[in-house]
Amino acid sequence: MVDALVNEFFTPPDLTFNPLTFNFDTDPARMEAYSAIYDTYRDDKLAAFKQRGGKMLFIHGMSDPIFSAFDTLDYYERLAANNGGMAATQGFARTFLVPGMNHCSGGPATDNYDSIQAMVDWVEKGVAPDTIAAKALPTNADMPGRTRPLCAYPKFAKYKGSGSVEDASSFVCAAE
Repeated sequence: MVDALVNEFFTPPDLTFNPLTFNFDTDPARMEAYSAIYDTYRDDKLAAFKQRGGKMLFIHGMSDPIFSAFDTLDYYERLAANNGGMAATQGFARTFLVPGMNHCSGGPATDNYDSIQAMVDWVEKGVAPDTIAAKALPTNADMPGRTRPLCAYPKFAKYKGSGSVEDASSFVCAAE
């Protein structure tokens, strides 16, 4: 994990970084240099992006050990507040949470899904994704072959009460 940190949070990367000796007086400024280049969380309007017809999918693993999915939800809620509410925001940006998924993939999760096709369908065909079909690979020891719908936030996959809990057809996207 330390190897990832030296390249992820500092510009330029610092191969001598040790998180156990983090200096709260100097290290945050070094991290801010990276933040200014890559972080977009400060722009919670995305006005120019929206005006150009941009489409965005946020997909976040609920077990991400690096970045909290709750930070993504906070950003998305701010985005909605600044763009006329959730329904209006879903016209150009959608969030999908993947239960059990680590950072980008892995974990006890249905982390195999085609977000590229979902984006192509949205951009080229005008079909915004309400769900993305997901499955666990047969090699996933925790749930080999399990399927689930990933639901556009604020909806979530809810068991219908009948059918196999391993099969996506036994779930519906529901609001709280």
